[in-house]
Amino acid sequence: MIGKMLTNDDYQVYLACKVEEKRYKSRNRYRREIPFLPGKFFVFTEEKLLMDILLKYPSVHRFMLNRAACDREQNKRVYAYITEEERQRLENILTNAPRPITITADKLELGQEIEVTQGPLKGIKGHLYSKDKASYLVLKMEMGTTHYIYTEINIQDIQPL
Repeated sequence: MIGKMLTNDDYQVYLACKVEEKRYKSRNRYRREIPFLPGKFFVFTEEKLLMDILLKYPSVHRFMLNRAACDREQNKRVYAYITEEERQRLENILTNAPRPITITADKLELGQEIEVTQGPLKGIKGHLYSKDKASYLVLKMEMGTTHYIYTEINIQDIQPL
């Protein structure tokens, strides 16, 4: 709802959603988009316009802060942001991943940097993570705090960078 209102006011908004498809016995399909980061959406704007958004839309409570870059002694806030490349990688993995996607703020022991060479995620670069004899493609996102987004991947579909 807020995303649509911001879009109508010429803000560029991205809501990270994953598509869930269900099949029923009657062969009907039902598809719906589920927010991947509930309660969070990305607004592409200049920092000086953020206060205008807070004043105009009372249901927007706050913006994420980059806590590592904030200076508490001078009470200086640094807003979190992601680059266009990170946003595109996130959108690509959400729309094309053949297996379930997980997000965590827990620190993961990342392996070498890899690139997917085959399959629906072809071209995505990330890190390799192994757990319980399975291999995962991990995207590290700096969104105020570090989040790891990962999905299982076949070893045959990747190559080291």
